[in-house]
Amino acid sequence: MTLRLRLLLPLLVLLLGGAAGCCCGIPTDTAQAEEVTLYVAPFTRECKGMVVMQCMQVKQRPQDDWQNFYDEIEGFTYEPGYTYRLRVLKRPVADPPADGSSVTWHLVEVQEKTPA
Repeated sequence: MTLRLRLLLPLLVLLLGGAAGCCCGIPTDTAQAEEVTLYVAPFTRECKGMVVMQCMQVKQRPQDDWQNFYDEIEGFTYEPGYTYRLRVLKRPVADPPADGSSVTWHLVEVQEKTPA
């Protein structure tokens, strides 16, 4: 075995091993995941995270006030002009980056999509 191959082989094993534990960005460990209902407004509002952007407006109960939603919901495509009721999987990120979210959101089901 050449020296180059001996040096690259452990790196290849690490890379392939890390990729095997990940599938399509969907969480496989749901032990800490929580399924929640999110209501999504038919409009967005300007908000400021790292940059100025448009945030969806969400709430967890119909009687709550709308709040800026800085994250994205994997599997959900937002269309302005519709009110949504979604079932989503909320999962904590084990070691979030300093400029990233501590939670990931994954669409389970669009329960309602109503024109505003």
